[in-house]
Amino acid sequence: MAFGRLNCTFTPDRARERFAAGFSPDATRLIRLDGRFAGCVTVHDSGDHIEIEHLYLPAEVQGTGLGGRVMGALMDEAAAAGKPIRLTVLNGSPANRFYRRLGFTETDRDPIDIRYVSDLPYRYRPGR
Repeated sequence: MAFGRLNCTFTPDRARERFAAGFSPDATRLIRLDGRFAGCVTVHDSGDHIEIEHLYLPAEVQGTGLGGRVMGALMDEAAAAGKPIRLTVLNGSPANRFYRRLGFTETDRDPIDIRYVSDLPYRYRPGR
């Protein structure tokens, strides 16, 4: 099913609401760069797959390759466990390009979200 161009863009209120609804302290990993806080990501082992939620990096580290390195490490962990990664991205978000570039394929979508799965076996390599 195709959807027309939708106005489903990032808003701080929507992001806070989604984060609060799905926040799991035990599954949240802090990202540090040069000893300083540089973001967070939530990783759930759902049995047959790994679910990635809430990969947040502040604007000052976006575009530096940090997100690719974080996802590369998570993808390597999932590949070692023999499990695909599943994640959901807001329809229209620039993050969709990021995940497709890392080898994720779309499984389905609705007017708000696009769901992806990683292709296994997959090992992240910088510059790929």
